Amino acid sequence: MKHCKGRRRRWMAAGLLPMVMAISVGLQFWYASRVTPMLPATTHDTNFAFSDEKITHLLPITVRNASVSPTNMTPFSLSLSSSNLTIDILSIGSVSRPENLQAQRETMGRYVRSFTGVTEADDHSEPHCALTRQDAQAIAEHCKIPRDKGSEPPSLDQPYSVLYLRRQVYAQWSGFLSKRENPGGWLCAQKRANDGLQMVLRRLRQPSATLPDYLLLIDDDTFIDIPQLSYYLQAIYPDSRNPLVMAGCLIRFRESFTIPFGGFGTFLSKGALMRLFTPISCANVTALAPSDDDFIKNACYRQQQNLFGERQYFQEGMSLTELMHAYVSTHRFADHASWTNESSYCVHSDWVWGYFFNYYNVGNSLDHPKHPQSYNKMTSYRLSEQYAMKWGLTIQQRMAIEGQCRYTKTCPPEAHMCHYVTADQIRQEGQRVFEEPKWVTHDPQQSIPIFLYPFLNHTIEHELKHFLYDGIQKSSRLTLTKDHTSAPLWIVDVRRAGFSSKNFCNRFVQLARTNLGQKRVVIFVYWDDEPIDHFWDCYRATRVLDSTTVFRYKRSIVNGRQWNETLQFVDPGSIIKFGNWRDHSGGPVRHIGYGVRSDTVDGVESILKGASIWDIERPVHVSHFWPLPGQGDKDVHRGKASHLRDAVSSAIHDKLSQTHEVFLGVTGQAQETGRNTAQSTYMQKMLQSKIVVVSQKDNWEDHYRLMEALVSGAMVMTDPMLTLPNELQGNVSIVIYHSLDELVTKAQYYLDHEDERIAIAKAGYHVAMNHYRSWHLVERMVSEVRGVPFE
Repeated sequence: MKHCKGRRRRWMAAGLLPMVMAISVGLQFWYASRVTPMLPATTHDTNFAFSDEKITHLLPITVRNASVSPTNMTPFSLSLSSSNLTIDILSIGSVSRPENLQAQRETMGRYVRSFTGVTEADDHSEPHCALTRQDAQAIAEHCKIPRDKGSEPPSLDQPYSVLYLRRQVYAQWSGFLSKRENPGGWLCAQKRANDGLQMVLRRLRQPSATLPDYLLLIDDDTFIDIPQLSYYLQAIYPDSRNPLVMAGCLIRFRESFTIPFGGFGTFLSKGALMRLFTPISCANVTALAPSDDDFIKNACYRQQQNLFGERQYFQEGMSLTELMHAYVSTHRFADHASWTNESSYCVHSDWVWGYFFNYYNVGNSLDHPKHPQSYNKMTSYRLSEQYAMKWGLTIQQRMAIEGQCRYTKTCPPEAHMCHYVTADQIRQEGQRVFEEPKWVTHDPQQSIPIFLYPFLNHTIEHELKHFLYDGIQKSSRLTLTKDHTSAPLWIVDVRRAGFSSKNFCNRFVQLARTNLGQKRVVIFVYWDDEPIDHFWDCYRATRVLDSTTVFRYKRSIVNGRQWNETLQFVDPGSIIKFGNWRDHSGGPVRHIGYGVRSDTVDGVESILKGASIWDIERPVHVSHFWPLPGQGDKDVHRGKASHLRDAVSSAIHDKLSQTHEVFLGVTGQAQETGRNTAQSTYMQKMLQSKIVVVSQKDNWEDHYRLMEALVSGAMVMTDPMLTLPNELQGNVSIVIYHSLDELVTKAQYYLDHEDERIAIAKAGYHVAMNHYRSWHLVERMVSEVRGVPFE
């Protein structure tokens, strides 16, 4: 588990990023001293498997309410239910420094069910491993495969390719191995981590044993703030039955091969442990392909793919833990003179875990937009990462992504885990006193103060004004304040805050640091309509904030929506899986659609001049606010995202315009001005229409016209939306068309059945005006993140 220190330059920020995470006062864990190790069997047990009864016995988690003083709670906040987590620790140590294991046992051991420390005395892959300096140099030279400058390294679909790439930087004699006091001992220790893991897993396989919620794998020169980690796990990953592999510090190589920086810790959930124990039978598996959903099929594909040279060790019915043990223990260092390139042990222990945990789906798949490879199965604690290939990154960028990885040889109070520390440092940090940070408080009889960021000139027409500013101002339960220190809840418009610029991010970081001892809810809102699968973020700010009280909302959350030329309609795509790559700061992104703007309502009332919206004349039968292909204002931007809109206008023109009054085109100004201002000519045309047809862009959903059409009193027809507002029901308050032919048929039907059309129009109007005004949107977000009962 030890890494070359020479390769680990640490860039320290001028100001550290303090973090204060809430911890339930009553959180207690069992204390256990070192558990007597049990050596694993040298052959695999083909009869071993969890029965349904055994799994049922292992899974229940006792849940109890967090002990939080009511005086420290805002009236709208929810106390998190904290599960009484069972945690086991395996620490990889050495007989040369027994004081480290003892210090860990005295401090971290107080909070866990079981603490196991292993040393050279527990090595069983190669007992009594003893290598001279000459042996170590010979092994290092053998493992470094010379790279042919005239050829490219093998691609990832060729055997041994990952192993080949990793061996280029393994145990470099001239780099760091020759400088170690005991280079042979360092090599022998590369098997100890897996030996210790096998020892613990062997014990957990006993009939009377139960799996912990989490197993922590660390080095003996590491300190982990167990209460902080526990609170994070139970808040962000509340169900340990879900397979999770998390690195305290994740190292990412250029080809996106990730490994845990072992000393900082690797954390396996109960679900991940169960996958390690699952027997793998490939006799009847014929469809060999990577799979995120089927652990066995994926495992068979991976051993057939043989990227790490593991296939020669696989036997039918093996579990993954047995395959790992066979891989590590087969080739002895003592026999290095007879090693071949394909049959040798030339990997760090972290690489073994990185490969098997990622490629064999020990953890669930991650939805990482920057690294979408199917073998991305390992996440990191609060997105703490290091890049092995650091060129192209500025010092600020490195500091922004490293997180906990920065804490080496030092362990400040804000660090949740530290590596390369001494026994004295471990004991010193073990004396920390953990207190629940107090919520920013306010009078429960008063409305909730909201700090809106950025606090710009709100005469500018955009979503920040139309929904956030307007919604807070018009809400009877919320109040806008410029005093961020007194506001228990912040709402941030990501686009207007300019988080894609580091300067704006820096300003928000400084703001977030101003009151670190106080706990508040922070909601990030991203209104833009790009069909992107990531969320512009300010990483450093979310590390300063309490990750359990940060939430995100985005308008466009549909992926894969596109025009289908064969069907002459759109494929709806799917909801983006904003997975646990962002769970360190609030979990999956939630949807926030457009609502009814106040300027739109004011514009309608101004035109009506007191008349009832249901009594006005509507001479236009069908309107679609998009011109026919080849016609229309030059400012209308068609582009590749306009196939559906062009097709809808063409269908209405070809099938309905001969017998009905239709409108196809744009009224008033187009582009940003048209979207962000209520134009009277546009609203007048809406009010003249019996039916308004809405069509989304080809590659994303949700735009202003849906709600604008509903409040005009027209019956609204729309193409299918995966994020259609919940209160809208097909053929009750809105009409949904699934093809161009269906659009024409339904439009004709409702023009012929006026009573049904008006009933649907009135129901849609009621939904828009009673559920989607600006204050409804803001109050709904506040309610969702902290359970406020807004009526």
